[in-house]
Amino acid sequence: MRLVDFVPHHLRYGLTHPIALEGALKLKEITYAHCEGIFSSEFKHGPLSAVHEGYPVLFITAPGGESMMINHVDEVTTRGGRAIALAAENPALRANVHDYLAIPEVDRFLAPHSAHHPCSAHRLPHERRPRHRS
Repeated sequence: MRLVDFVPHHLRYGLTHPIALEGALKLKEITYAHCEGIFSSEFKHGPLSAVHEGYPVLFITAPGGESMMINHVDEVTTRGGRAIALAAENPALRANVHDYLAIPEVDRFLAPHSAHHPCSAHRLPHERRPRHRS
C-alpha cells in the first residue's frame, strides 16, 4: 500500500479548512472511500476513536497554527496512527509527524492557495473504479 492510498481524515487548523474539505471530497469522489475534512480540534470528539496502528491522517496547516496542530498530531501518533503534514517548512511540526509534504512559505492568508494543489494532486493515481457518467 502506498502512503496516501487511503487517507480517511483531512484535518486542518486555521485558514485551511476549505482545503481539507475539498481534498477529502476529491479523494472520496475518486476512490469511493470514506473520507472527511474536519477541524483538527473536532477530531478528538469522535473520529479519533477510529485511529489504530498505521491509520493515516493528513494534517493541513497555515503558518502560525503549527503549535496547535502538533497537539492534535500527538493525539493520533500516541494511538499508533500515521500523521502526515501538509504545511510550510516547520522543524517542530516535521519532528512530530511521520511524513511531511512541504508547501512554499507564503503569508498565512495565501497558505490555503498554496496547499490546494498538493492536497488535490494526491488523488490522481488512486482511481480505483471507473467514474459514473450521468
